[in-house]
Amino acid sequence: VGYTRGLEAFRTPLEHSLAAFAAHGARHDRLGAWQPTRIANLLETDLRDLGIEAMPSDAVVHIDDLAWALGAHYVLEGSALGARVLMPAARTLGFDAHHGARHLDKQASTLENFRAFMELLEGIEDLDMEQTAAGANAAFQSAARAMERSFAHA
Repeated sequence: VGYTRGLEAFRTPLEHSLAAFAAHGARHDRLGAWQPTRIANLLETDLRDLGIEAMPSDAVVHIDDLAWALGAHYVLEGSALGARVLMPAARTLGFDAHHGARHLDKQASTLENFRAFMELLEGIEDLDMEQTAAGANAAFQSAARAMERSFAHA
């Protein structure tokens, strides 16, 4: 309960902020064909499956820097690794790609997008790594706050 609610409260505003950044001309040719993995809508459906009410999300962040956005994407894409660990446990609880664990299933189904993202990051020669780290740190901090709030109210 706490995990799914906290994850939804964290991912939904961050995914929306990153999508808004990309939609306003921030999509760079250097990103090639890579597209982020979006699971916010699946998290919302999983919450409904579980009969859990969504928690208020953190405020949507205004993103205006590609390096910062890539750092945040690093956190989101890297969560596929954790999903691969969590999905078998979810299945033992009766959750799957059709009920309660859609978000995990989508992330755990393949690591190709994560690998493609890592290749993309490694291929950007003039990437401001301090800004990239700042974006990743901000995403991690937002996730921690959302999880703390969620488990405090579980």
